[in-house]
Amino acid sequence: MSAESIFIQHIVARLETDQGTYFQDVTELEQNYQEGDEERERHSSGDTPSLSDSTRQGPLGSGEFVHIGAFNSVIERIAQREGLRLDQHRDDRAESEKGIVRLRSLTIQLVAIYGSDDYPIGVERRFLIRDLDEGRLLVPATWDSKRLTSRRHRKQVRQLIQDLAREEARN
Repeated sequence: MSAESIFIQHIVARLETDQGTYFQDVTELEQNYQEGDEERERHSSGDTPSLSDSTRQGPLGSGEFVHIGAFNSVIERIAQREGLRLDQHRDDRAESEKGIVRLRSLTIQLVAIYGSDDYPIGVERRFLIRDLDEGRLLVPATWDSKRLTSRRHRKQVRQLIQDLAREEARN
């Protein structure tokens, strides 16, 4: 990799379950607002909020990283949007398990523009999900991230961007 920065376009989470695979663009930060938040924020801080306060889009320099939150919150965000019932690891597992989704894996995919290149590139990392009595354990499926930079991969990344646009228009 070079010292040149990349521009993050999308961060996509793909959740594989026993009932299918679901994906969601998690680039934008999810925030809960209450009535009066705008007024309180204006009085508490004279600073204008930065772009990084609401999105993870933008330039990422060499050696920098972006925090997407806890894996569990990403999983719950997808589950909530898709109406999936997750096992909350209660002690009374004997209660009806009908309709509870079994999680298999979580893949995080980053779509970015590198340098002056017009074609997006991608990188992804897949984690296997293991259910334990105390919660979920994510285990990397491989020891490193998969770079999506070949011509075939770039075509797949462009297709992903189009799928995200269609999904956004649908909602």
